[in-house]
Parts: sequence; C-alpha cells; structure tokens
Amino acid sequence: MTINRRDLIKATGAAGLSPLVPFSNGLASTGTADDLVAAMRNPPKSSRPQIRWWWPGGTINPEVVRREAGIIADAGFGGFEIADVRDSIQVPIDPKEFGWATPRWIAGVEAALEEAAAKGIAASLTVGPHWPTGVPGVVPDDDAAAKELVHGLAHVEGGAAFSGAVPPPVQPRPSGWLAVQNEHPPVTPELIAVQAFRVLEEKAGAPPLLDAASLIDLTGYITRDVLNWRAPEGGKWLVLSFWQRGTGQIQNMFGMNKVTSMLAHPTPYVLDIYGPTAVQALTRFWETHLLKDRIKALLRRTGGAFFEDSIELSVTCPWTPTLLREFVRRAGYDLTPYLALLVSRALTFDDMIGGGGRPVLFRFADVDAARLRHDVNTVLNAMYVDYRIKGLNTWAARYGMKFRVQPTGGDINSGLAAAVAAIPEGDNGNDIHGWRRMAAGRDVAGSKLLSDEAGTFVKGQAHVATWRDLIYMLQRDMIGGANQMMLHGFSYEDAPGATWPGFSAFGRSIGNDWGPRDPNWVMAPGMTAAIGRMQHLLRQGQNTCDLAVLGAPLTSQAVLHAGYTFNYPAMELFDWPQMHVAGGRLCPEGPAYRALVLNAVEAIDVSVAEKLLGFARAGLPIVIVGGVPQRTRGWKDHQTSDAQVKAIMVRLQALPNVRRVDPQHDVPAALAALGVESALTMSAPHRLLAIHRRSASHDIYFLLNDSDVPTEQTLGIHSTGTPYQIDLWSGEVREIARSSQSGVSVHFRLMLSPNESAAIIIARAPLRGALPTLTPAPPRQSITLTGWQVGLDDWRPGPTPNATDHDFAQLHMNALVPWSELPNRKGMAGTAHYTTKLTLDQAPMRARLSLGAVGGTAAIIVNRGPTQIVNPFTLEIEISRWLMPGSNSIEILVASPLNNRLIAEHIENIGFKPPEGAPGAGGGPPPPPTAKAPADRDLVDGPPGMTGMQPGAAPPGGPRHVQQNGLLGPVTLICH
Repeated sequence: MTINRRDLIKATGAAGLSPLVPFSNGLASTGTADDLVAAMRNPPKSSRPQIRWWWPGGTINPEVVRREAGIIADAGFGGFEIADVRDSIQVPIDPKEFGWATPRWIAGVEAALEEAAAKGIAASLTVGPHWPTGVPGVVPDDDAAAKELVHGLAHVEGGAAFSGAVPPPVQPRPSGWLAVQNEHPPVTPELIAVQAFRVLEEKAGAPPLLDAASLIDLTGYITRDVLNWRAPEGGKWLVLSFWQRGTGQIQNMFGMNKVTSMLAHPTPYVLDIYGPTAVQALTRFWETHLLKDRIKALLRRTGGAFFEDSIELSVTCPWTPTLLREFVRRAGYDLTPYLALLVSRALTFDDMIGGGGRPVLFRFADVDAARLRHDVNTVLNAMYVDYRIKGLNTWAARYGMKFRVQPTGGDINSGLAAAVAAIPEGDNGNDIHGWRRMAAGRDVAGSKLLSDEAGTFVKGQAHVATWRDLIYMLQRDMIGGANQMMLHGFSYEDAPGATWPGFSAFGRSIGNDWGPRDPNWVMAPGMTAAIGRMQHLLRQGQNTCDLAVLGAPLTSQAVLHAGYTFNYPAMELFDWPQMHVAGGRLCPEGPAYRALVLNAVEAIDVSVAEKLLGFARAGLPIVIVGGVPQRTRGWKDHQTSDAQVKAIMVRLQALPNVRRVDPQHDVPAALAALGVESALTMSAPHRLLAIHRRSASHDIYFLLNDSDVPTEQTLGIHSTGTPYQIDLWSGEVREIARSSQSGVSVHFRLMLSPNESAAIIIARAPLRGALPTLTPAPPRQSITLTGWQVGLDDWRPGPTPNATDHDFAQLHMNALVPWSELPNRKGMAGTAHYTTKLTLDQAPMRARLSLGAVGGTAAIIVNRGPTQIVNPFTLEIEISRWLMPGSNSIEILVASPLNNRLIAEHIENIGFKPPEGAPGAGGGPPPPPTAKAPADRDLVDGPPGMTGMQPGAAPPGGPRHVQQNGLLGPVTLICH
C-alpha cells in the first residue's frame, strides 16, 4: 500500500500515536479476475479485518468513542465489534449508572454507530455484556436461565426401609458459584424423578454397576416431600433423585476479585442455550431497552452483526426444562429411565485439559451409555440449532444485521451449527482440523464467511506480539477455512483504576491490546491491507476440496504431501439435500468433493450409510481407513440398526470404486488407484497447505509453507489458463515466469520462505492491470548498506494512565544493534527511523533489498517514494522501480511492541493467573509434546501443553522476556 512520506516521518518523529495515514478502502469486487487485480491494490472495506472493541461498561465518553471509532477506521479496519470486557478493573463500578445497557452505555453505542456510518465500516454488538450470554432480569430459577441436571443418592440394604427427605443434590453448590463473587446464587432445585436400582457391582476405581431392569419409580412413595419406601429383599439398592436447577452462572468470566462490580443491573445470569424461552427473553430485553429508533436506523446502515461468544458453560450435565418432552419427539423414546447415565460431577482442571468428556458416575449392565449420550447430545444440538441459532438469525435480519456466533464449547456440534449460523465463528483455540469442520458446514450450506476471533492467545499476553506473530497464526486459521478476522482486540483508552499504558480489558494477561497505545499500531494500515487481500481472495467463488473426510482427522503427512485438499463435513450434513452426487462430485454446487474418505468411523447412522451406498453407486470413489463401521451411533432400536449398518457396509465394500486401507499413509495410493489425483501436485514432499477457490473465470490457490524451512517447488495445478502471483504485501499482481500448460494442468516454480503464504490466480484470459513477469536472473552484485542516521522514538509512561511521553534522539550507527544495547535504551520500545545513502553507477534491471533480521515490523521508503510494508517472513522487497543512477536515499521504519518498556518500568499484568500446574503458571516448564514419527507427524503442531490449538498460541499470563528490537541487519541490496 502507499503511505504519504510526510505522515510517516510525523509518526516516527512526533507523538507516534497514530497510524501512518488515513486512507480510502474503496473498491467493491464483482468477482471477475480483472476485478481481483483492482481489489488487490486497495482491498474493499467489506473485505478488511475487523476488530473487537472492549469497553469498560458505561464509563465511556461519547466523544472519545467517536475518536476511537475513527482511529479504527483510519487504520484500515473494515469494522468493529463493541463488547463489554472489563475483567481487569479492580475498583467498584456502580452497574446501575455505568453498567451494560445503561443510558450512558447506549449513548456511547449511538456515537460509535454514527461514526461507523460516516466512515463506511461495519458495526457489531455482542448480544450480552459478557459470555456466555445473559441479560438483566432473568434469574436462575426462570425457564430462560441455564440449567443443569444433578442428582442425590442414598444407599439402602435389601429389605430395609428408607424414610426421610428425598436425597438432596450431592453437589450442594450450583456449578455457577464463584468463591470470589457468587458464593450464594439464588437457585432452587426442582425434582424431576426419584428412582431405585439394585446394585450389581461395586469396586474401587469404577462407577457402580446398576441393574437397569430393576428400576422402581418412587414418585408415588413421596408425601409432603418425605420418601417412605422399603427396598425388596436381597442385595443393595441405590435411591437416586434427579433435580433440575439453574446453574447460577453469572457473566464474569474469571471471577477475579470481590470488589469487581456486576456488569449490569440486575445481575445478568447466563441464559439457557437450548430452548426458545431464552431467545424470547434475550430479544425482548434488546427491543425494550436497547433498540431505540435511532440505533435501529444506524444498525441498518452499518450492516454488522449481533455476536454471541463461545459457549463456556459452568455445568455438570447440560439440561433444559423441555428436554424430556423434546427427547420423546425427536429421539422417539423416553429418557427418564436413563437419567443415571447422564449425571456427572463438577469438572476439575485435570478433567478439562485431559479431555474425554464428563466423568461417568453410574453404569447399567445392558445399556451402552455412549449411545444414549449420543442421542441426548443429538437432541440438545438440534434444539440449539432450531431455537437459538435459527431464532437469532431471524431476529438479527429484522434489523439488517447478521447473527454471528461461536458454536463451540461443551458438546456443541460445531460442524452442524456452522452450516446453520448466518456467520459461524471460531478462534485460535481451533486447530486446523477444527477450522476444517466449521468450513465444511459453511461450504455445504452455501454460505461465504467463516469468522475468526483472531489472535486470542497470540504470544499469551498483551504488548508482546508483533504483526508477524499475529499473521503467523492467522495464516493457519485461513488455511483451515477462516476468511473474516475479528482481531482480539482494542481496549477503550481509560477506565477507573487503570494504569499506564491505559485500560486493558484483560489486564494485559490474555492476547494483545492492539491500538494507538502500542507502537505496533503505526504499521496497522499496511497490515490490514495485507490481511484484507487474503480475506478478499478467500471469499471469491466457491471453496473446493478434493476430499470429504468423515470421521477422525486425517493426520498423515502422506495425504498432505500428495497435495490433497480436504475438510470434515459433520455426519448430520449427509442427510441434507445438498449432499448428492452429480458429475462425479459430491455436493457439486458446494465443495464439489471428488472422493469420500471414512477415517476410523466406528459407528454411522443408518440413513448416512444408505447415503454412502447411493454415492458409491453414483460413481463417487470411497476409501475406508481402518475398520469398517459395524454399528449405528444411537440407542433406539440399535440391534436392528446395527444389522442394517453391517449389511449396507458389505454391499458398499463390494463396489469397484470402494477401497479399504490401513493406515492413513496408504490413502493417497488408494485414491490414485481409483483415479482421484489431487488438484495440486508438488515436485518434492513438503508441508505445503492449500485452499482452492474456483469461479468461472479463474482459480485461486492460497498456499502456506507450514514449516520452518524454505521450499522451492515445481507445482502442478489442475486448471487451464495463465498463472499469476499476488504480492500480498504490496498488492501487485504479476504473471509467473516460465509456466507451462500440460494437458489440463498448469506448471510453474514457486519459492516460499519459512511460514510464508502465497496467492496464485489461474486466469482463463489475460489479466488487465497485471504486471509482466520478472525473468529469473542470477545475482550480479551484493551491496551491504552502512552508515545509518537513526531517529529514535522511545515510548515511556506519561503523566496520566493513558498518556505516553516520547523520548526522541538522533544518532549515527555504522553497526546495527538492538535498541536494548544502545546507551540508556535498555527498556526501549517504540519506533526508529533509519536512513542511509546509496550511490549507483546505473540503475539495476532488478534489485532486491534484504533487511537481514528485524526485531519488530518494518516498512521502507526509497527516494521519497511510497512507503511499503516489508513481508515479515522474507524481510525482502523488490525496489528496482524506485532506484536511479547516482545518489539514492534508503529509509527504513521499525516499530516494536511495548513489551520491553513494561519490563523496564516493572509494570505487571493484572488479574488473570493460570491454575496451579497449568502451562505458563510458573510451576515448571510445560510438558513436552507427544513424540511423533517425523515422517508422519500430525498436520497440527500446536504449543506444548495446549492440545488442539494452533501453532503460535501461548498460555496466558506467563512471564515476560526482553525482546531484541530494531533493525538488526545486515541490510543488503542484491542486484540482478
């Protein structure tokens, strides 16, 4: 992108608190390849990343709100999302005056929407003051409040009498209680059933084994809340009581301290996510208290979304008041006799990080609890989709908005929910497999967007991450299917009790505080343009995959090395009408899968098995990895259904286009034998990940070198046309040199640095506006640049919590060193402006500037030309167009995070501390990753101790370390 040089110098030589320039985002895309060339120069606002904007409740000033909304827009973001997040505030705030949804808060919202409308960017709002969602006025005993199923028990010897109160819940406190803030939530348990079972077996380390056939309904033995019952002779009996009760969970995610006020008044308790009553309570609150006529008009102009964050319920066993009735209607049998198989206990931290679901407390001799729990989860997910997602989709649309939701957490089927939500969203807690599940839902449904709560755990805490760190993570989310970044996040400038460098929603403990109080922000316009280019490309046409994978994730490197693209449609989607075969493709109007892989599928619905048989008979190749499914997933009529599944699988395997292999490593050979070649081929095995989007006029490939070593490949792409490469950092589109067409494949060379991404267009017709090829040529001269004049802008605490002082200095450097090694600059964080002169006898035909090493983010100016962000993964940029014979001026701007200054000033994080023994808690190093064979390791290599998260994530709240910031070099001009 182009940045005015005067503004650049102003940013580094003055306050340093603004992005390099405000600029227009302008162009809309009509979807042709030529339109793409224009959009790459300046991505449209609708394709730009957006940002979470964290407010400290109603303690905001509408004029500051307007200014900050303008700052967000001028930094190149396409929108913002207003969220009340003030977990770091350590002083009381009166929620009646300053809470969420108060007149002060609403006035701030109106100001923000007005500025968004003026700037032409989108504005979104969270549906509640925190997450999980709640609104004032709903109390835990209401049907609209989140519920859990709990149990009580009593032991009775055979032949003995029981007389007394119905056994109360063994977990006396509701799951939502907090020792710090919510010790006594007003919860009244409601009795559902009382049952007795004969105990068949009790042994240490195992749940009691009960005789399901011995069940006795004790409801008729209760008089005035007293149970009088005599057990049958022989053995031991258990009396089990089952209670529905509110979880009592409030909207305060971490419960940091006693003085922190509630977010709203009355206290907002978390809502039920499964039933219609909660949706009615939520929308009624908005329409009564928040959606004034002026705000409704502004929402229609800005066209953003109502957003619901992740479903982080405190609950032992999820429940909803209408579940028993809904279960009979949807599953076809009565759940009441099986309640003992559902109840659990409060999860410990070890439970949560270990996975494996909720602890099982009881067993039945002749009942498969996993099948039963599957049926319960299926019904709950159907209710969540039908009531919560569809209901809020419809409601949001009334105001010209979308419902954007993170359908993750607990037992939510994210792949199914992503197919129904207007805009599904994940976060960096998703590994690439999780993204591919949600992307499959989006693609099968024919939707466009998959949103990303981006950078949630980048570097673990605020003011540590560089833009490179962020984009390192975002590229991996994108390669899984995400194409709308909601950057996490931007804190409002001040709040009660805030300390320098101003209010931080999470107390600098989680993710980053992007914004003008961090030096990184001066690079925001260039970075938002680059992310916008990626997002724009990843929304064109239709996402296309070689393989639909049903079952466990494909983790073999062999599949990756063969170049196959794939994602994971949920089993529930196979019953959708879109999932049919035509022209040899599954879901032809969507991902157009060329083959289906069943990977370690132990159980399958009869209807889905029948669908697979139909797909295969229609010519779709199918590869079965591991064992063949021999049973259905559910409990009802399972013996009959199991027999049907076995019979269908026998017929399926007999077809000539079906293969079975074991292990995953053999999948590529099986696919090749079935005539399914990957649409992308590589000349050498490598961790090269790909997204393919197709349209009538062109194919787009987004490629990522998912490794720490460079790669140079001859790629083959199953397409016809001319290949062009997009420079994601400048927006230039250039024809690729020396490509060739062989049959229906285009071949060309591609070099990628470690962790670098590339975008390729295969155009059916020549692109107007594209640049000619750069003919490869060997280097003829290498010049090391020295003699730097350096202007330093050292950021330091100012006189108020949100004011920054700037210590400016000028110096001469022959040898480039980190700022921390300069005299009196050990704690420096900020920006530096490096200038040198270069004399050339003649302008080279091609010249590439290599920065060597940089601590932070870099941009360059050559001969007072445009300012260009430097690709942070190569640290190289082509500059021949700006060079001339004689004297040339080379200027390099470097911006760092604020981390080193925080260390030097002994400024601690606030509030959040990881649980004892958790990674980053200071209890020793994190556990080493599970050893994997280097030739066939998992496609995901996340941070140690954080299973299922993307590379680049880090546990929150860990120790800070001094960073080596500045232009480190050597800076070299390579002439060709």
